[in-house]
Amino acid sequence: MSLGSVEIWMMAAFGSFLRLARQWFFLCSLVLFLCPSSWVFAHVDTHTQVVPQTLRSASELDYPPLAIVTDAGKADGFSVALLRAAVQAKGHEVVFKVAPWHHIKQQLAVGELDVLPLMGRTAEREALYDFSIPYFSLHGTIAKVHHL
Repeated sequence: MSLGSVEIWMMAAFGSFLRLARQWFFLCSLVLFLCPSSWVFAHVDTHTQVVPQTLRSASELDYPPLAIVTDAGKADGFSVALLRAAVQAKGHEVVFKVAPWHHIKQQLAVGELDVLPLMGRTAEREALYDFSIPYFSLHGTIAKVHHL
């Protein structure tokens, strides 16, 4: 079975994305390592800067390559790895659960989670949470073959 031009283009684009993601992972890990703890942790008392030794986090069920679930049921993906590296660089640990997005959002809002690896920044959310510097910008598009 031969691949069409759209499939080949998508494979090449994903390869470029992975190369860029590795570069960003290194850069963001370095930046997050050097930034104050209050920039990294969303649900922390910023007045005393007390961060729990083990942070509670969660990841979506299926948002590849940013959030995936392994065959063993563990959270993985670029965003999960980036958060894990940033937390470890600050001398802490993080444990992840896997759940649907609407559950994760609610658990963060009520304090059952301390930090999330991936969340879009909106005005409503800025009123509730502290955000790190952006490490990813998504500009989604729809593509089609020229002759359709």
